[in-house]
Amino acid sequence: MDNHGVILKYVREQKGLTQRAAAKLADRSPGWLSEVENLRGKSRVSEPEFQRILKAWGNTLDRKKLSTAILQFKNSKSNNVRIFDGAIYKYLREKKNISLGKAASLLGLSKSHLSNIECGKRKITKEQTKKLQTYYGHTPTSFSNLAKNDRRRGTVPSIYKITVLLKSLTCTELDELFNSAISIIEKRQN
Repeated sequence: MDNHGVILKYVREQKGLTQRAAAKLADRSPGWLSEVENLRGKSRVSEPEFQRILKAWGNTLDRKKLSTAILQFKNSKSNNVRIFDGAIYKYLREKKNISLGKAASLLGLSKSHLSNIECGKRKITKEQTKKLQTYYGHTPTSFSNLAKNDRRRGTVPSIYKITVLLKSLTCTELDELFNSAISIIEKRQN
């Protein structure tokens, strides 16, 4: 079942358990549980393991609530497809020749906070989004086109998007990506 991680996260949060406490009860590592809950890495849960963990957490399944939780999770994932927004903000800022400090000051943020937004490490509030888009001379529609339209998206330098992607990968995923890149380079050299 693809939703085991989503369900475990939902149940854990409903029980008020931290990942560390829940992992200890499940006789697993917090890293493993994080990978399972966030559907990242190679960690997966078999049905017997899933049932064992739920039992260890003292949970009885309410299928209706779990279905709602799964639907909410899937909706939040589709809303978070905007992974490159930070890269787009960086592109627009640099295109306008605005320093990181000046843009951060406009938002009332530190330079490091805005840098983390641009690298995809932090989310940006709706109010901050409106301010930046206006400051950079974009409407929500024109900004959205940069995020969604294939031709317009190509104007944002790949290095900005790659930076965001790399920072979102786990160590295992980075190793896989590195090995794939090495393989591509070796094939090209032959």
